[in-house]
Amino acid sequence: MATAGLRIADLMNLRYMDVEGRILHLRAHGNYRPKSGKREEIAVIPAIVSQYIDAVRRQPEMNVITMSESSVYMAVRRHGRRFGLHIGTHDLRKWCASYWERMGEYGMVNFVLRHSATQLRDRYVAPLSVEEAIAKQNLLEKELFN
Repeated sequence: MATAGLRIADLMNLRYMDVEGRILHLRAHGNYRPKSGKREEIAVIPAIVSQYIDAVRRQPEMNVITMSESSVYMAVRRHGRRFGLHIGTHDLRKWCASYWERMGEYGMVNFVLRHSATQLRDRYVAPLSVEEAIAKQNLLEKELFN
């Protein structure tokens, strides 16, 4: 969630068929719709997460996360407490956006937040392609996992 800027609903509705390497296709299905209102949004995950998903891949229609939403909330809170932090699932999304903003990567901020409404700053920031987002995600991955 933290490195891709996912919302809890995005994570809970992610199916194996929505994962293509490091690219997540957040597609409308059932009662789930991406918050932007679009039929599909794109998110990028670190290679290590993609490798894990590939290793445990199940039926394409199955959800990647089989825990309940409340269990995910509790896991995030418990993990935060280990480090003396009081965090929730949305804090992970905010961390991702603030990380890229501190790095001066405003295109990446826009990419990970996937907001439907454009802000004034968006007019001056060129949109990133998925390939560019993956390249920038590699920088974050090196910082976090090495």
